[in-house]
Amino acid sequence: HIENSINNGKVVITKNGVSPNFAAGGVVGIIKGAGSSVTNCENTAHIDCRVSNNGYNDEALDTTIPSQFDASNVIVANTSATCAAGIAGFALGTEGAPLQITNCKSTGTTNPIQSYRGYTGGIVGYARYAAIADCSNVTTVSSANTSNRCGGIAGYIHTSTITNSTATCTVDGVKNTYSGGIAGGMNATSAISSSKFNGKVTASGNAGTKLGAIVAYSAAGATITDCGAKGKIGFTTALASITVD
Repeated sequence: HIENSINNGKVVITKNGVSPNFAAGGVVGIIKGAGSSVTNCENTAHIDCRVSNNGYNDEALDTTIPSQFDASNVIVANTSATCAAGIAGFALGTEGAPLQITNCKSTGTTNPIQSYRGYTGGIVGYARYAAIADCSNVTTVSSANTSNRCGGIAGYIHTSTITNSTATCTVDGVKNTYSGGIAGGMNATSAISSSKFNGKVTASGNAGTKLGAIVAYSAAGATITDCGAKGKIGFTTALASITVD
């Protein structure tokens, strides 16, 4: 359990070449375990997880846990992914005892959170069996390269929930990226409720890029209820206004 902690210092991971998976978080890089929790924590600093990889699989992993982070800690070469977030880069609970991320916030308005390819979020990069509640982010979330999942609160949630959370920020991707105001993506057994986005969702290239005011990609069966969005959405050359809260 991590409680009542604050980070004001920059967190950076940089590596060249074919690499396994990496995670950078303002409070914790990787947190795993039944009933683990991060509560009342804050990040004000720049978080950057950047891997210059010449042999990676160009598709970010959605339906499986990135190999470095799973229960067996297996490293699979050439399928690198990075996780970066203001609070927790990678969070994994269990089906019976979800990991709790509660009342946490990213407040570094001039310090972006970004990763090379993989998962980038204002609060958590990749979450599985997790409950994210009462969290907020005002920090820019961006992708430094293609094939990323970017979200104002979470990059990607799998069998997880986001509740009563707010993102007031810019979510900025590049081509082949899924960028969403609250989450980049969510699987069929995930839910988002009572959450709001106010800011800008954009991308620098439209080849294969998906944008969403709340979520860029939600699998059939996922639920999104009582949410709202305001601001701008679109590609850098053509932004449209979101006028309905």
